[in-house]
Amino acid sequence: MTKGAFSYEFDDVKASHDALGYAVDLYLPERAAHRVAVREFAEGRYYEPFTHLAFKMILDGKGGRNVIHAGAFFGDMLHTLSKSAATVYAFEPVLENFVFAKKNAERLGLGNVVLMNAGLGEENGLLPIRTTDKQGRFIGGGSTFNTGARNEQHVYETVPVFRIDSLPVQDVALIELDVEGFELPALKGARATIERDRPVILIEDNKDNCADYLGSLGYARSFSTKGLSFWGVADDAALLAGLKARAGELGALES
Repeated sequence: MTKGAFSYEFDDVKASHDALGYAVDLYLPERAAHRVAVREFAEGRYYEPFTHLAFKMILDGKGGRNVIHAGAFFGDMLHTLSKSAATVYAFEPVLENFVFAKKNAERLGLGNVVLMNAGLGEENGLLPIRTTDKQGRFIGGGSTFNTGARNEQHVYETVPVFRIDSLPVQDVALIELDVEGFELPALKGARATIERDRPVILIEDNKDNCADYLGSLGYARSFSTKGLSFWGVADDAALLAGLKARAGELGALES
């Protein structure tokens, strides 16, 4: 028998968020060094700093309740969410990403983070997720679920996918989804949770796939930034208006 170890190459960095006064030490995945989120942290800056500020403002405004966060990548947003939430239910389907997110959560002592190596969808099941681009590079947080035929040029992992409504999660104040085009299935699998808790919803919805569905649930889009669209119900209109104003002050609004 030969003993050995499996490992992932990483960089060890410190980054700070000036507006929030947060600073974190993180392990960055070397194979995803070309991804913009990794590059920003490698240079000592939080990626999408307004999103981090928005997390705190939303959770403080809604009483520090629970969060569902999907597309955790290497865990760069877990610390901010953990600081203001009761419990963070985080999902990352790609194994390497999950390992980094888990290690970073442990390093930062985030005891209220429940991290799952899984994705979110409309039905419970198993789905392939593509983890490489056309050049064969690992794409980290850009990995996408594949519901059609597989391309032999790409690498895939088969991962569990859960409906939010099937999980024992209550009192959700915020749902944040950055799942590379799979936002609508994830939201459809959360219908009962959304109707019960009326959370603020932040989604990366570049193709505007979710507008009709969220509108049918009584939600309206308040504004968009470079990374996310911000949705809420009438009861959260003032909170979202304050967020929009702050985004404008910081030059984060999408024109």
